Amino acid sequence: MGVILDVLDQGALAFYQSFEFFLPLTDSPMKRFVSMASIETL
Repeated sequence: MGVILDVLDQGALAFYQSFEFFLPLTDSPMKRFVSMASIETL
């Protein structure tokens, strides 16, 4: 279980890519996934 992110622009994408736990969900880098386990560690 986790959260799916729809990244709005390249600036936001660069932000999410700076954290290794925001993983690409599909072939599109603008869809990201972060697991609940990762969120719990924040």
